[in-house]
This record gives sequence, structure tokens and C-alpha cells, in this order.
Amino acid sequence: MHDHVGGDRDHRFEARWHLREHSNGRVRVVRNSRHTTVVTPAGRIVVPASVEVEIDRGAQTRSDVATSQGPTIVLRPIGEVVDIVTVLSPGHAAVTMVDQTFDGLLHCSILRGSTTDLIRWAADTEISWERWSA
Repeated sequence: MHDHVGGDRDHRFEARWHLREHSNGRVRVVRNSRHTTVVTPAGRIVVPASVEVEIDRGAQTRSDVATSQGPTIVLRPIGEVVDIVTVLSPGHAAVTMVDQTFDGLLHCSILRGSTTDLIRWAADTEISWERWSA
């Protein structure tokens, strides 16, 4: 996924991914120099390392009833104009992302298992998607 958002000054934007309650206690964050991976029971969510990632562990939704919700993955890029590139990958295979997105022009390589996807896109162009396997 690619979100290109902006304002008239630096701002902390948020993108949220809500997980089911059974994910409580089963979500972890793995960071490296290129990207951050959130490992969930259903799969992985991968974003560039420049995006702050927080796991909101769920909360009481009503004070009079003991209800809870699943964790929420909160992505927080900071800037006047930002590109939020998010890879959603089902299953447990490792995912590597190389993101060269800039100024609304998506350019991202994703490696999952032996398959690589190269995706290029801009608002005024057709999407370009190449896939190859080793």
C-alpha cells in the first residue's frame, strides 16, 4: 500500500492497522536499518525504517463492561509531506523491503521467499509491477 499525504507544515501522521483480539500478546516488532517488520499471527506488516512503529496493546472500550479489543499497529511518519509504504504479507515467510519512494513516486522492491516484486507508481501514471523468482 502507498499513502502520499501532506500538509502545510511538519506533522506526525498516523496510519492504524487493527488486529483481532486473539492477537493480544502475540505481536512483535523487529527493526533493522532498512525496514521495520511487525510479526502477527496472520502474517507480517513491513514499513520503511524511517516510520515510527508502536503497538497499542488494546484497551477497555467501556468502563461499565469488561470488554477489550485486539492490538493496534500504529505507523507514524513525520514530515510536511510523507509517503507511507506498507507491505502486507500473509503467512510466516520473511519479507525484505527496499523502499526508494520519494515525493509521491512509489519505487519499492519486496523480497518474500524466492520471489521479488518491483513496484513503481505515481498518481499520474500507470502502475508498473515486475515479478521474478530465483
